[in-house]
Amino acid sequence: MGDRACAVVACDASETPNRGRVTGWRLKVWLQASIMRLQGNDRECTLVVDRESLVSKVVELGPWFHQIDLGQGLRTRDIARFPGPQPLNHPLDRWLILEKAIPQDLSGVRVLDIGCAEGFFALELARRGAEVVAVDAAPKMIARLNWLIEHFEMRNISTRIATIESLAGSKERYDIVLMIALLYHLRHPLMGLDIASQLTDTLYVESVVHGSNDDSYLYLRPPIEGVQHIPKWIPTEKCVLDMFAFSGFNNTTILERPARDRGLYIARR
Repeated sequence: MGDRACAVVACDASETPNRGRVTGWRLKVWLQASIMRLQGNDRECTLVVDRESLVSKVVELGPWFHQIDLGQGLRTRDIARFPGPQPLNHPLDRWLILEKAIPQDLSGVRVLDIGCAEGFFALELARRGAEVVAVDAAPKMIARLNWLIEHFEMRNISTRIATIESLAGSKERYDIVLMIALLYHLRHPLMGLDIASQLTDTLYVESVVHGSNDDSYLYLRPPIEGVQHIPKWIPTEKCVLDMFAFSGFNNTTILERPARDRGLYIARR
C-alpha cells in the first residue's frame, strides 16, 4: 500500500461480521480475511484496510452537516463540509451543554430524535444505551446516518424518513424526544410542539431565539440569499416558554446558551 495512510482492523475470518449483514468496504475486508483463512491462517487475522476507501465513501455521501468522528483521524466535515455558517465542529457546542443534562446510563430508555440530520445526537444517546428512533425529512440525511450506523456497527438505532407533521396521531411513546435546531424551521412551530407532547413527557429543544425584547413574539426571518431557501419563525425566549406551556409542558429548565442567539431547554410535564 506504499505510503498511503491505512486503518488496522482486527477480524475473525471464520465468522461473518455484524450477524450476516456485510456490505460495502466491510464486505471487502471480510473477503480478504476469508482468503487469508483459506491460505492457512485460522486464527484472528490483522488486516490492513485502505483508509482512502473511507474517505471516498464520505465524499460520495456528502457534503456533511454534522462533524462525526469516524476514527483513525477521519472526520466527516473535515473531508466534505456542507456549506453554511456553522462552525467546522458543528454541533459540538450544543452537545457539550446537552450531554451534562442527559443521564449517562440510558439503558432501556426510548428516544426519538426528530430532525436528526446525520445523527450526531442519536449516535451519542445510543452510545449511552438508549434505543433510538431517528427521523428526518431529508432522504440524503438518513442515508448518511444509515451508513454511520453500519460503520459503527450499532444495533440500537433505527431510522425513518419522516416529518414531524407525519408523526401526528402516532400511538408510540418515548421517554425522551429531541428537537434540536428544528422548531424555527417549522411552518407551524406550536403545532410541532403539540405533536411532540403526544409522544413524550420529556422534550429537549434547541432553537434560535430572538433577542429584541422579553415579550412573547414570533418573528418571520426571510431566507438569506445563498445560505437558506426557506423563511424561519424566530421566537423570543418568552415565546418559547409560552409555547411549551400551551402544549402541556408546565415545567421548563433553561440550560446554558450554546450561542448568544440560541437557547437550550428541557420541557417536562
